[in-house]
Amino acid sequence: MPIPRHPALLLACVVMLVAGPAVARVFYVGNGHQYQRPSQVTALVAPGDVVEIEPGDYYDCAIWRTDRLTIIGRGAGPVMTDTQCADKASFVINGDDVVLRNLTFARIRVPDRNGAGIRHQGRDLTIENCRFINNEIGLLSSAPVTARVTIRDSRFERNGVCDGGRCLPSVSVPGITVLRIEHSAFTASRGGSLVRSGAAKTVLLANEIGDGPNGTAETLVFASGDLLAEGNLFERGPHGQDAPAITVRALWHTPEIILRDNTLLNQGAQPALLLENLSSADPTLEGNVLAPADVLVSNAGLLAARGRDAGHLTYDATAPLRAGVRRLEQRLVPK
Repeated sequence: MPIPRHPALLLACVVMLVAGPAVARVFYVGNGHQYQRPSQVTALVAPGDVVEIEPGDYYDCAIWRTDRLTIIGRGAGPVMTDTQCADKASFVINGDDVVLRNLTFARIRVPDRNGAGIRHQGRDLTIENCRFINNEIGLLSSAPVTARVTIRDSRFERNGVCDGGRCLPSVSVPGITVLRIEHSAFTASRGGSLVRSGAAKTVLLANEIGDGPNGTAETLVFASGDLLAEGNLFERGPHGQDAPAITVRALWHTPEIILRDNTLLNQGAQPALLLENLSSADPTLEGNVLAPADVLVSNAGLLAARGRDAGHLTYDATAPLRAGVRRLEQRLVPK
């Protein structure tokens, strides 16, 4: 490499060679460490740093504004419980490219009744081996359209709340680029969908998504973009509403819908529906397993849904019509 002749450039090169790349630091939080609570390190971390939190119950919350953080629970994992920041969540993630691993978020409540384990407001977020238990909503994202959210090896249990006709899901993301969920479990919804995705593409791989014995979810999965669902177990519980396992609602564009090697387990007395296709797409359906009385796919309600959007009708106004047509179709469609 030629040596710069300008003194200022030469000095800058020397400084870069001496300093080298920044070294990531590790901040330890919890009993026996300098920092007792996660909120104590939020202003200290820099991009690329790691925060490791000891096991135990933490009545604390944190707003993370730094990019490229990795936040890890050690051992059995910490439980972030009963405390929220900014009337939003236990962890508010404003930084980009954040990884969360081996953490539990429990019993989060806020005045607006949308208290989340995690409120995601940055770009890419990865959640691994985390648990969301008894929150008003597990993950609530308001990320930009370029964001990608990945959830793997995690569990969502007893999340969601219904208030004045509005039922919150366990996971809710807006029109981001990709929502990818794999090897995770969702159960015991309190009325809302378990996964509600506005992502351009939603990918579901090898998950267990169901009502549980007492759950009353709406459609288990709601998507408004492309959908790939492969190797999942969808379960409609005995108290599940008259709703499908999956709804894809894309009224003004044609998404790609692929359902492959999924299983629909119906614990209810009435026939169950795997896919409600409220779009003009011709879905790819391969190797899915259903009981003889259950229905693979239905387009019933597409026109009603379009009319509702065009005329600003309410969901409740069209739901009885859609339910009636589905029941008729269940008797007429050959198995």
